[in-house]
Amino acid sequence: MDEKSVGGLVFELAYSTEASGAASYCAYDPNYYSVPSGSAGPVSVNVSDMRVPKVDEITSWLYDNCLQTSQPLSAFVDLAKKTGDVAEATELQIKKEDQELGLRIVRLYGISIFGARPSSACAAPPESSQSGRAAASSDGFFWTTWETVRDTVAVAFGGLMRAFADYGYRPQKVAWIALGALGLALAYLRLWAGVVGFRAVNKSTIRPVGWAFLFDRMLPAYHIREDHYNVDAYYRLAFGTGADPQSIRYMNYFRLEIPVVKADETNRRRVESCLEGLKWAGIVLSIFLAAAINALFKG
Repeated sequence: MDEKSVGGLVFELAYSTEASGAASYCAYDPNYYSVPSGSAGPVSVNVSDMRVPKVDEITSWLYDNCLQTSQPLSAFVDLAKKTGDVAEATELQIKKEDQELGLRIVRLYGISIFGARPSSACAAPPESSQSGRAAASSDGFFWTTWETVRDTVAVAFGGLMRAFADYGYRPQKVAWIALGALGLALAYLRLWAGVVGFRAVNKSTIRPVGWAFLFDRMLPAYHIREDHYNVDAYYRLAFGTGADPQSIRYMNYFRLEIPVVKADETNRRRVESCLEGLKWAGIVLSIFLAAAINALFKG
C-alpha cells in the first residue's frame, strides 16, 4: 500500500530546484548532501536553480498524507511569510483550511476530500470516527448526538465560508457574489416579470427599477431611499402590449422618455417574490461578510 506520513516539519528555509526543465517537487531526502559511494565530494547543487517551492508543488507533495494534521502546511505558510510572498502565503493558508475541513469530514463521514485520507487508506490509521463514537458512547446518547450535530454544523459553515470568502482570506468574493445576485435579479425582473419601473406612494414620477433600487432592497438595514420601500405600482414597457393609449405613461431613463404601462397583479407578485429572495440573499451574504472580515483580522 502506498503510504505517506509527513508531520512535525521545522525549517528556516526550504527550496525547490529545476532539473532538466522539469520541476523537482517538494520532498525530504536526509541523505541529499551526503557523500555518494565512490564520490570525492558532496552532491553538487546549482544555487541559481534553487527557489522557494510553489503552492502546487507543496500541495502535490502533501496530498494523501496519512497523518491527520495540517502542521506541514503551517510550516510552509510561515516560510511564505518569511519570504514576503503575500499571495502565496494567502493561497497556502486557504489550502491549510481546506485540509482541516477535509480532516473533519474524514473523521465525521469517512469521505476523502481536499486530499485528507480516510483512516482505511493507511496501514496504521489514527483512531477512526467510528471508534471515536464508540468510545464516546459511555457518555450517553445525548452527548454523542450533540457532538455529531456540532461537527455537522461546523462542516456546513466551513464549506459555506470556503465558497463565499475562502475562509475570510478573500472577503472580496462576497462582493462579487452579491453583484452576481443583483445581476440575476435585474435580469429576472426585466425578462420574466417584465418590470422596468416603479412609482412610490403619493408620487407621480416613475423611477427605473435598477441597480440602486435592488441594492437598497437587498440590504434593507441601510434603507437608502424611502421610496424604494413604499411602492404603489410597478410598470412594464408599453411596446407590444396593445395597451390603451390613455393608460400609457412615460418614465425618464437617461434623458429618454420610455413609454410604460402599469403591471398587472401577476407581475407584481413576481416582483415581490424576487425582492423577498434578494433580501434573504443579502442577509446571508452580510453574515458571511462579517464572519470573513472577523476571520481576516484574527488571521
